[in-house]
Amino acid sequence: MDDSTRGEVFGAFFFRVTSEAISIGGDFGLGETASCSARLPLPNPPITDLDQAASAHPTNPRLVSQRSQQLPAHAPAQSAGYESPLTTGEATETIVGVDLAIGVTVNLRQSTIRMIRVVVFLIFIVLVSVSIFEALLKIFSYEPHNKMNGYTLLYDEDFLFRIKPLCATDINDLGYRGTHFDHKRTETKKRVLFLGDSFVMGHNVSPGETIAAGLGKSLGSGYEVFNMGVMAYGPDQSLVVLMEHGLDLEPDMVILGIFPANDFQDVQRNRLYSLDGGGRLVRNAENVVTENLSKSWTFFLFDRLQYVLQGTIDKHHRFLSRRYEFLMNDLFADFYDAELLVNPDSDKSRKKIDLMKAILERFDDELKQRGIEFAVVIIPSYLNIVDVSEFEKIGIEEEQYEDLIATPNGIFGPEDIVADLCSSLNIPVVNLYPEFLAMEEEERATMFDEADWHLSAYGNQFSGDLVASVLVKPKVPKPIWKTKWERGSSVLRRPWF
Repeated sequence: MDDSTRGEVFGAFFFRVTSEAISIGGDFGLGETASCSARLPLPNPPITDLDQAASAHPTNPRLVSQRSQQLPAHAPAQSAGYESPLTTGEATETIVGVDLAIGVTVNLRQSTIRMIRVVVFLIFIVLVSVSIFEALLKIFSYEPHNKMNGYTLLYDEDFLFRIKPLCATDINDLGYRGTHFDHKRTETKKRVLFLGDSFVMGHNVSPGETIAAGLGKSLGSGYEVFNMGVMAYGPDQSLVVLMEHGLDLEPDMVILGIFPANDFQDVQRNRLYSLDGGGRLVRNAENVVTENLSKSWTFFLFDRLQYVLQGTIDKHHRFLSRRYEFLMNDLFADFYDAELLVNPDSDKSRKKIDLMKAILERFDDELKQRGIEFAVVIIPSYLNIVDVSEFEKIGIEEEQYEDLIATPNGIFGPEDIVADLCSSLNIPVVNLYPEFLAMEEEERATMFDEADWHLSAYGNQFSGDLVASVLVKPKVPKPIWKTKWERGSSVLRRPWF
C-alpha cells in the first residue's frame, strides 16, 4: 500500500473513531453530542473518482479531506483528471476494519466496566460479611483468648492477659486461684497478698497446696492470705495486679514471688514499662499486646488461623501473618535466661537488671505511701536444685557450663542478682535456694514436681513455713521437719523451659 492509500485509510479510521467517540460521550450524559454520530453518516459511494464523490456530497468532510490529501503536490486542488487510488473494494474493506477496531474498543470498555462492578460488589460483600460476623461475636460476648493448663486466658491491654473469672472451679470471680476475695475486711485478721507467676499460683497442685496456702496454714487463723499469682506473669504484670486489684483488698503486707530464671526476660519482652532518660519507670503507651493483637475480633481469629496453618503450608513464613505467633512467643514461651546467667555484665543484661530494679522500687514506693509492708521471695529453678545437667540443654556452651559448675553458687547468678537488688533497696527478702541446698539430695528432689518442674505440694508448704517464720510472723519456728512425701504422678508438660 502506497502513501496515498495509507492516507485514505487513516482518514476513514479517524472519522469513524471521532464519530464513535461522540456517541460514547453521549452515553456518559454529554447531552446532544450523543446524537452527532447519527447525523454524520459514513457513505460508501460506488465511485472511484474523489472529484465526483466530493461533488455528489459537498458536505461530507471525509471525502473533501481525502480528495485534498490525495492530490499530487503539483496538481491544482480542483484537477478534474485526478483519480483516487482507493478502489471500491478497498474502501469497503477499510470501513469494515475500522468498524471491527471500534467494536473491540467498545467491548473492552464494557468488559472493564463489568469487571470494576464485580470487584466493587465483592468488596461490598466482604465488608458486610465481616461486619455481620463482628456483630455476632459481640452479641455472643466473644473475647480473644488462649487456653493453658485448663484455664482460659483473656488478652488484655492493661494486664497483657488475665485468667477469665470462674473459668474453672478453682478460679474466683476476680480471676485468681481460690475462693471469693471478700473486700470487706475484719478488724481481727491481718491480710497478706501473695503475687507472682505460676510458682505462686501453683497450677500443678490443688488450691490448698500452693505456697500461699502453706503460708496461711503456718500463720494461723489470725491471717488471711490471698493467692494472686498468675501463670506466666512477670513482676511488671504483678505490679499492675497490685494497682488494679490488690490495693482494693486493703492488705497489711504484700509478698512478691520472683522466679529469676525467666522473670528478667518477662519485664523486657512484655514492654509494659520502660525507663526514661532519668532512669525513672514509666508506663508505655504500647506493649506486646497492643502491638500484635488485632482490634477486630474477626481479624484476630484470622490471625490465629494463620498461626495454626503456619506449620503445614507456610513453614518458611513467606506469606502468612506472624502477628499471633509473636504474641504467643512474647507472652507464654518463657525460657531460662542464659544470657543473664552467663553474661550478667552485658548491655542486654544490664538493661533487664535496671528495669527489674525500677519495678521493685515502684512496688516499695507505692506500698510505703500506704503504710503496707513489702517483701520478696526468690524461687530457684529445678535446674538449680535437682538436675544441673539440664543447663547443658539451654544453649550454654560446654566450657561456660563447666565454669559455672566449678564456681561456688555459680549457677545461682540470677537469684543472687535479685537478692542484691532487694538489699540495695532495703526490701526484706527470703532466698529459698540456700535452704533447699541445705537438705539431703533425696529430700531436695521432693521440693519440685518432677513432671513440670514447679514446686511440689511439699516444696510449697516448706516455703510457706519459711516465709511465715522470716517475713510475716517471726515467732513461727523455722521449718526443720522432714517428710517422706511421695512425689505426685502429675502429667503436666514442662511449660516454661
